[in-house]
Amino acid sequence: MRGSWLLVIVAVALAGPLFGQQKANDTPVASNLPPTTTQVLKFMELMQVRERLQSALKTQQEDIRSVTHNLFHKALPDATPTEKAEFEEIVASELKAMFADYPVDDVLRDMIPVYQSHFTESDLDQIVTFYSSPIGQKVLKEMPAMTAEATRVSLTRLQPKIDKAMGNISTRIEAMVEADSKETGKPE
Repeated sequence: MRGSWLLVIVAVALAGPLFGQQKANDTPVASNLPPTTTQVLKFMELMQVRERLQSALKTQQEDIRSVTHNLFHKALPDATPTEKAEFEEIVASELKAMFADYPVDDVLRDMIPVYQSHFTESDLDQIVTFYSSPIGQKVLKEMPAMTAEATRVSLTRLQPKIDKAMGNISTRIEAMVEADSKETGKPE
């Protein structure tokens, strides 16, 4: 999901210069009204919001699968093949249940007021004009790769901090368990 929001943020940042409302003697005054549902739906289609949402859901599934596998392997490092297979079935079943009936259409419909609260008719007209142009189409085409690369760059800087924090958390948990076992006389 974080990937899809990052894509929206990048899209808005790249389109930033388009938001300025222009006034010229022969240009009509820009509308400050919220965009219509039709305008938002056109924008969402152009920006491939449905496809990006579905892609983000797949990424989320993989993230959850990865996290649960890590937790399983830490909890049962010497798991038998039978235990591993049973765990795989549990994760697959839960992920299927969690994502099988995800209401994509409802989510997209629920997003319309969000866009309407942040953009005007004029804003969306200009954004749609830009993203319909050849350079706008190039931005849309390149955006996933740019976002992935930007995420890798960011994580490269963040990963040592994440590792340190996870180590600190692990050490504190171990100390808490040790202190608890001393108080209660239970083995760790």
